[in-house]
Amino acid sequence: MKKAINYLAVMLLCVNLAGCWPVILGVGAVGGYAISRDTIQGETDKDIGSVWGAAIKVSEVMGIIRAEDRSKGTLAIEVDRNNVNIKVEELTKTTVRLRVSCRNKYLLPNISLAQKIYTKIIQQTSK
Repeated sequence: MKKAINYLAVMLLCVNLAGCWPVILGVGAVGGYAISRDTIQGETDKDIGSVWGAAIKVSEVMGIIRAEDRSKGTLAIEVDRNNVNIKVEELTKTTVRLRVSCRNKYLLPNISLAQKIYTKIIQQTSK
């Protein structure tokens, strides 16, 4: 219960500060941070195959995959009329960067959905 309350407090803080300050999202040992008003980015020690697989799985559950390029590590999906772009990039053999950006149908940033998708992908890599 305490973990859920802490998670909720962090998420509320993220929504309030999105776009103004770098925001840390605590997801186990991995954190993500806002790099713009519509983008969450973070690094993980998972291998690129597991992060890519998790991104595909989460994308299929949450929305419709519009474009997929594994060689470039990019996914374009539509989730509830929002355009979401996911980038999975191998930095080193032991470090992968995950970037999720989201804009609604009016091209306005949707940082809360980007945070939700980022979190679900990272959680999926731990399964």
